[in-house]
Amino acid sequence: MNFRYLPVSVFFFLTIIQPAYSQNSPKQIPQIQLKAPDKEAILDAMDREPLIALPIPADISSDKNGVWEELPNGDRLWQLEITSQGAIGLALLFDDFYLPEGATLSFFNQRTGDYLKEMDHTWNNTSAKLITDFLTADKGVLQYREPQRVAGQGKLHIFRVDYAFKSPEDPRIALNFGFDASWPCQIDVRCPQGDDWATEKQGICRVMMVLEEGTGFCSGNLLNNTAKDGTPYVLTGFHCQDGYTPLYDMWRFDFNYEKNECAAIETEPVYNVMTGCNFRAGRRESDFLLLEISDPIPARFNVYFNGWDRSAFAPTSAVNIHHPVGDVKKISFLNYPARIFNLPIKWDNDVTTPAGYHFEMDYNEGTFQLGSSGSSLFNDRHLVIGQLHGGFQDSCVFGESARAYFARLAVSWDAGDSSSTRLMEWLDPLGTDPDTLHGLALSGVSGTIAGNVYSVTGQPVGGIMVSLSGAVSGTTITDTEGHFQFADLPLNSTYEVQLQREGPAIEGMDVIDVLDVIRHIQSSKPFTSPAQLLAADVDNSGDISVIDVLKMQKVLLSLETTFNIPNNWTFIPTNMEFANPTNPYSETITSSYSYTLESQAITDASFIAIKEGDVNGSFSGN
Repeated sequence: MNFRYLPVSVFFFLTIIQPAYSQNSPKQIPQIQLKAPDKEAILDAMDREPLIALPIPADISSDKNGVWEELPNGDRLWQLEITSQGAIGLALLFDDFYLPEGATLSFFNQRTGDYLKEMDHTWNNTSAKLITDFLTADKGVLQYREPQRVAGQGKLHIFRVDYAFKSPEDPRIALNFGFDASWPCQIDVRCPQGDDWATEKQGICRVMMVLEEGTGFCSGNLLNNTAKDGTPYVLTGFHCQDGYTPLYDMWRFDFNYEKNECAAIETEPVYNVMTGCNFRAGRRESDFLLLEISDPIPARFNVYFNGWDRSAFAPTSAVNIHHPVGDVKKISFLNYPARIFNLPIKWDNDVTTPAGYHFEMDYNEGTFQLGSSGSSLFNDRHLVIGQLHGGFQDSCVFGESARAYFARLAVSWDAGDSSSTRLMEWLDPLGTDPDTLHGLALSGVSGTIAGNVYSVTGQPVGGIMVSLSGAVSGTTITDTEGHFQFADLPLNSTYEVQLQREGPAIEGMDVIDVLDVIRHIQSSKPFTSPAQLLAADVDNSGDISVIDVLKMQKVLLSLETTFNIPNNWTFIPTNMEFANPTNPYSETITSSYSYTLESQAITDASFIAIKEGDVNGSFSGN
């Protein structure tokens, strides 16, 4: 008996988001032409499901390619056209990706009007890697807009472009995936049939797999563990990547990809993206793959870590929530009693799974399609009991014509011979050995670290880079009011906040600063704040003298460009207490400061920005 496993498949996003600037740019947009994969490679990929996109090596960056333009308001615009003849779609893979706050990145086709969703700083991640959605065209303009206050901080390097090819059976195959592409018998999870599953659906995600050989898609589900600590474990199908070389740090997990009502909609819904994961466990025989998303999931995603049941019993009814053909979230019902299938199953990828490893079930409302692979099966207690491996389904026909096989969680729990081939150690880190575990809501378990940056005279300072490290990492820039904020941070964690700015020695300085230092030396108007005393000591000698005045004059006259010191900027907490405020030079001033987030908000992480030579605090960064 041969069974066909569910291949994962690429899909294409058809959005109508208009970039802020496009063909209106007066500059000619340069073009990079990438050689398409040869015909034999495409034919080979068609035989090796699930590949529908093939990789093209690239070396494209905003530093050496494209064209920059300064806009009337001082912002900068970078544009480049990327083309590969004959592609149904193109996706861009970055191995160095960083968008500062306020910057945006778009990819669009000028001829067809197709646009990808605009990306911003919320797409950043700790790995600095990213794959975009597919633009349904063989060429597109990549456009990066960078506000003046964060000029030069963005990083964009493309190491690969994935080429979606045509299928000889259906030349439009790529367009049959994605938003609104699933069969009409599929049930939107927002319809009344899904009302009882409003909590569990929050744990379902669409998985975009990046492989050395190309790209593909499956469905996945967040699982809770006995520590109940929100570790982002995702359960999906082993066959989704079996036989390929996964690049796990590029995998993408799309949460909340669903309609906001039970009705036809024209515009693709907004969803949340997490990039990068680590392999934790997997086993071909029970077709499970457990991954851990690299970064903690922000509370604003409002996800749910589903509970599970590892008992051996077959359910009398079940529910399957999934992303068929990469479409928005759907729900299907299997109200016929499940059966433990007591025969081996030979799949069409030449893998044979043992007897008793799967549930055999028939759908009676909704169904599955390509891309549903790996989606969880829930019993009548709303607990996960397995994940979809494959089966028979060619259309919206129910009963035996819509028969699926779900690998059993009870087998995946401990049938493997090590922690890398079973679920037990990961889902039960406390060793309590439960048969069942209920789910966990993530909302309400995160907090914020925020504050302001002021000058030595108490004025707000914008344009200061603030970096956060710890359970969550990130970077932001202080706004015109000197404010910064990091949200969605896991509680009961310690974070390091570091401030920095790279700028010339002359920044913020003028003749008035020199006169103020002279008045201090003459004692006619001495400085009283430790911050001003530190700012006036431009040679870092530990006192203020005529040498400091001479160095400031040389910089102002452009006779010298530096003070010959390691950093032009120093940052101290506003509440820092000096043992001797009139002699702050002996104090130890570090480059980063620790904060332990126990409650939901720290709002007073504020600092004084000390720019060497700017004793009157005239630099505003705005």
